[in-house]
Amino acid sequence: MFNTELAMTKRPPPPPPLNHHTPSTPPEPATVVSTPRQRRAERKGPAKAARATRKANRKVATKADKARLKVERAQVKEQLKSEPKAPRERIRPFYQFGLLARSAHPIQALVMTIAIGTVAGFDHRGVGGTAVAAGGVLLTQLALGLLNDAYDEKSDARGDRRGKPVAAGALPKGNASYIAMILALASIPVAALNGTVAGAALLLTLPIGFLHNRILHRTPASFLGWMITFPLLATYIAYGGWGAGKHGDAPTWQILVATAALGLTCHFLTALPDLASDHKAGLTELPLVIARRTGATVLLIITVVCLIAAIAVTVWCGLHFGLRQR
Repeated sequence: MFNTELAMTKRPPPPPPLNHHTPSTPPEPATVVSTPRQRRAERKGPAKAARATRKANRKVATKADKARLKVERAQVKEQLKSEPKAPRERIRPFYQFGLLARSAHPIQALVMTIAIGTVAGFDHRGVGGTAVAAGGVLLTQLALGLLNDAYDEKSDARGDRRGKPVAAGALPKGNASYIAMILALASIPVAALNGTVAGAALLLTLPIGFLHNRILHRTPASFLGWMITFPLLATYIAYGGWGAGKHGDAPTWQILVATAALGLTCHFLTALPDLASDHKAGLTELPLVIARRTGATVLLIITVVCLIAAIAVTVWCGLHFGLRQR
């Protein structure tokens, strides 16, 4: 009993002493003076760090993709090595000749050959002179037709044009270009048999046709090649004859203008059947540009009327003014 009362009368322990080193009131925040440049840097800091993180992630992803592609290529190579080789298809030469004939635009070449041969026959050149004049035109036109299909391989494939062996993959592009070069070289001696000046005029249609097939054919300036080629053919007839040398005089300017107009209408006529495929291929040749505004039917009617008028004017100029200057 004494111990309990004594314990109850004990004083509680004193509170811990205050720490005199820590202030009782918090200190006032220090005023930080920052420049606009420092503030911009603080704002750009998180964005800069995020860009660095994204860049590092892209590098890691790129390395992983490269490694994955490398493994896939190695697997494909191993698979190709393990697979049995397919038997090589035998190339049939006569089948290739048929494809070359289809790619050379034979109808256009024959029409122009018959037209030039007819004019040369009326020019009193005889059988040999007429055959040589027509043969030179036939060789150059076939060469240009093959080059046209060779250079238009991609656009013909995009337009799903039928009857194009090069675009379909049945005829290699290199074969068409090779035969075109052979025909172009063969046309040189044949053109020379028509006379030096006349042969030069005919051979000049080859580089013009090359530029047309390579560049102008897909642009609104597609008419230029035709409007230059036809007056050159008139010059070929005017200066032509049998053997080397100069056999005639320069063509009349009326004939040159009429044949240029005839070449323009022939360009529209040959372009009409392929308007839909050329539009699908994304070309911008002049007949297609006009057909998009007028319609194919209206353009066909205008082309036929202008073609008949151009032929009539060309024949009339030949009969009235003559083929050569007097």
